Amino acid sequence: MVALLAALILLHQQTFALIVSIAVIPVSVAVWHLPDKLGDDLDNWSLGERAELSIGELLNELRNEGFIVMHDIEQEYEGNIDHLVSGPTGVFMIESKARRYPDEAPKKAKRQAKKLRNELVAEWVEPLICISNRDGKPFMHGGVWIVPKQHLLEWIRAQHRETVPFERLARFADSLP
Repeated sequence: MVALLAALILLHQQTFALIVSIAVIPVSVAVWHLPDKLGDDLDNWSLGERAELSIGELLNELRNEGFIVMHDIEQEYEGNIDHLVSGPTGVFMIESKARRYPDEAPKKAKRQAKKLRNELVAEWVEPLICISNRDGKPFMHGGVWIVPKQHLLEWIRAQHRETVPFERLARFADSLP
């Protein structure tokens, strides 16, 4: 009887150890790969940040041609607008991306541009996504222009859209947090 009880206790301890081992292995693997995942996320964020800054610097060149250029505008419930450009060829809401854009980006850009249009009391705000590290020509996707960085300024200069009076832009800028 004692031997049977000892055998059951030993079996129970081994079963418990087996269950713990099975549970610990996936957790260990996840923790082992966590730095890689965090590193990838940081690398992607860094690429996006650099793309936004370089596109912003490029857009600032338009200021010498009478354009107003604003960056990193908070928009309630939408995050931020990377760049707003308004000038003789129209009003443009520009989202910056490094290499590619997620599938939902054109819908979000259209939504942000419509909201911005209402805030500016503008006829139209053209949404576009600028890709910093991509070759090719500008094209339309989901109602949004996708413009590689090397074509951005010439594309904006070539447009013929409604403009927004400076006073309206100034009131909008004053209302920002």
